Amino acid sequence: MQRTVLILLGAFAAGFALVQLFNPAALLRDVEENRSDEVRVLVSQFGERLQLVPLMGAPEVAAQAIQEHYAPLVHEDLVERWMYNPAEAPGRRTSSPYPDRIELDSVVKQENGSYLASGAIVEETSTGETGRTPVTATVAVVDSGVIIVAFSESDPEATSN
Repeated sequence: MQRTVLILLGAFAAGFALVQLFNPAALLRDVEENRSDEVRVLVSQFGERLQLVPLMGAPEVAAQAIQEHYAPLVHEDLVERWMYNPAEAPGRRTSSPYPDRIELDSVVKQENGSYLASGAIVEETSTGETGRTPVTATVAVVDSGVIIVAFSESDPEATSN
């Protein structure tokens, strides 16, 4: 009798574990969390490259830097638009302060399957942080992973009230 109860409990535990292992809702939730982490990593990498793209000099220098530093992370249409008009591109506009990184506040999956990442570009000088510029990045899921398809900066004065 005791042995039968132990066997039944063992079978129940194994069945429960299998249901959890192959639970489609749990698997989907894990995929969503992983994708959200991928978006965070992508936007953080993009933020680290902002200071490598000088926008204050010759347009051809800016275009080359945009291609070199942003192309692996940003959709080719957006890269081309920024190369054609570097004034629209994010990057280093002055020698100091400079964009040091992007700190994200949120990553939200949109109805169309893309992700909206919101945060701020942190501006630095040799003495530390000097300000923040609010940004949003729209990130699409593609066969190879995730890629930035839209990026916008807001006026820091408009959001500091």
